[in-house]
Amino acid sequence: MSNLPFDVPAPLKTISLAFALGAMCALALPNWFIIPFFFIGFSGFYVLLANSPPRFKSGVLLGWGFAFGYYVTGLYWIGNALLVEGNKFAWAWPLAVCALPAALAIFNALACGIISRYYNLGKTSGFFAFVAIISFFEYLRGHLFTGFPWNLHGTIWADTLPILWPVLHVGDIYLLSVFTLFWASCFGFFYIQRNKTGIRTITIAAVTFAVVLFLGLRMPAEQPQPTLDQAKKEQATTLRIIQPNIAQHEKWDRDKMSDHFAKLVTMSEPQGNETALTLIIWPESATSYGFLNNADARIMIAEMLSAYQEKAYLITGALLREDDGSGISNSVITIDKNGGIIQRYDKSHLVPFGEYIPFHEWIPFETVTKFSGFLKGDGPTTLPIPHGPSFSPLICYEVIFPGKVTDGSNISNFIVNVTNDGWYGLSAGPYQHFAISKMRAIEENLPLVRAANTGISGLITQNGHINTATNLGEQAVLTTYLSKQVKNTNFIKPYKHYLSLCIIAILLISSIYYEWYLKQKE
Repeated sequence: MSNLPFDVPAPLKTISLAFALGAMCALALPNWFIIPFFFIGFSGFYVLLANSPPRFKSGVLLGWGFAFGYYVTGLYWIGNALLVEGNKFAWAWPLAVCALPAALAIFNALACGIISRYYNLGKTSGFFAFVAIISFFEYLRGHLFTGFPWNLHGTIWADTLPILWPVLHVGDIYLLSVFTLFWASCFGFFYIQRNKTGIRTITIAAVTFAVVLFLGLRMPAEQPQPTLDQAKKEQATTLRIIQPNIAQHEKWDRDKMSDHFAKLVTMSEPQGNETALTLIIWPESATSYGFLNNADARIMIAEMLSAYQEKAYLITGALLREDDGSGISNSVITIDKNGGIIQRYDKSHLVPFGEYIPFHEWIPFETVTKFSGFLKGDGPTTLPIPHGPSFSPLICYEVIFPGKVTDGSNISNFIVNVTNDGWYGLSAGPYQHFAISKMRAIEENLPLVRAANTGISGLITQNGHINTATNLGEQAVLTTYLSKQVKNTNFIKPYKHYLSLCIIAILLISSIYYEWYLKQKE
């Protein structure tokens, strides 16, 4: 254990300092993007952990305090869902703001407990182990107990395409998080080892960063939106993305639901700038079984689609009730000009406490959405548009799961993510959600179309460029064109989501080798 020119504070003060460093790191996330704070915060935490007692308990307390600060600051907006007018669980706001961060922090706590107990962070082997073990527990956070891979460390580069694109093009966000942790914490290691060992580590970090940046600066340039004539010539698909901006507390008001539906239909009418195929995309739960079973509502949709001179389809989020009354599905459906449903996808990754209550036999609460008993779908799928492209549907936070957003056996041409971020108001949440969507587009090498009730809607290209996007809290109709896409057959795609685990394994093996090598020298 290395010595610092100051005394290690008392345990409570140390945990408070760890909390503050974690909160500082969170300010590098969307939509703040103060990236230097992440480097300062993680390097400071590295030094703090290196100078704590080499015991499992000490590491757990510091690791938990640091991660709790990170998650509370980065996920504070989750509590806004309880503040929507009329929600009877508003009293639980403090619990919502603190409970999820406290639970997520356990992963980092266990990682730091292992590091503190078994590794000396003053050695190169300890540094490698620090990066590998924390990265591995981040991977576990994204997979265990249904997973919650929100605000992984690599998310800080969401607005820096020259760093984001080259790594996600060959790997995924977990791989970028490993690199990010290595780059950010190496300064803490250098502070402890201000010698050849520290210089060597800083050099490795600088070289890998430079290589990634060099490759990123060579990424394909952003293409301007085509004119209507160009779009017709290229046989592009017209996308009409509808963001109605309906206030969350009014969305399910029975006296206003007919007006909401009429508003969506009116916003979807043709504008004279369409190609041979138009796809109108409504957001998550834009309609429901009540309207879909209503003849007049179906006629309204059919008449709107029939107003398009060429082929047109409506892709919309919908709440569907099973005929046998067994439950409700949060779904994406495609409707043709006859008003008939020709395709359906049911959400497969349900939101705990939002769409179902885990262990509901023992937890007698309603879901935050007030809908209970959501049925689970069968997983990612591909829906082909008749005589048009195929797409992979995703509903709300399904887009946050790397490697689980498309059906590997049926390759699609683009991704459609319908969502409703109206729960979270004017907060960092919708910006983070949009940033995560950008990462999935690059990882899958597919354009991603996003339609939000309110939030940020738009089209993200397969290289992460924002083709078009709304502002947060804006009513808007976006019209853009999706060029004819060659199906993504990237040979590395089936393996790219395992690269992060390979790098983690290499770092751990290297740390073990260094320990063995040093013992041999002794």
